[in-house]
Amino acid sequence: ADEIVPSVAFDRMANAFEPPDPSKRTFEDPTVRTDDDASNTRVRSDDDVNHDVNHDDVNDDAYAWGLVWDAWGAPPRLPITEEEREALTTAGRDANATSAVHALDLRSRRALGDAMRRVSSGGPGGRRADASVALNA
Repeated sequence: ADEIVPSVAFDRMANAFEPPDPSKRTFEDPTVRTDDDASNTRVRSDDDVNHDVNHDDVNDDAYAWGLVWDAWGAPPRLPITEEEREALTTAGRDANATSAVHALDLRSRRALGDAMRRVSSGGPGGRRADASVALNA
C-alpha cells in the first residue's frame, strides 16, 4: 500500500515490452540480445554487419556480451589527479611564456583594452559603441 509505484503497474509495463524488431524499426537492427528466445538468430558483429549465427552461440552470454563490449569500445580514461592537472597547467604556462604568438596576443589585447578605456573616458557612452563597431568591422 505504501509503494510509490504498485507492482501491478510494473507487471503491466513488463508485459507490454516488445522484443527488438529491425523489420519494423531500423534503429533496432544493431540490437544484441542475451535471452533464450529462439527467434534471436541475428546479432551485430564487430564489423557492423549482421550475420546469421548458430542459435547456441547467441545463447552464450559471454559471446553476446563480448559483442556488446566490442561495439561499445574502450572505457573512458580515468580523470587526472590534481598533481597531473597542476603539471599540465605548469607546462602550458611555460609554453606560453616562451611563445612569441602568445606574447603578441597579450600585447594586442592590452592595447585594445587601453584604447577602449580611453574612448570610454573621453565622452558619452555612444563613442565606445562606435569604437567597438569600428574595431570589429
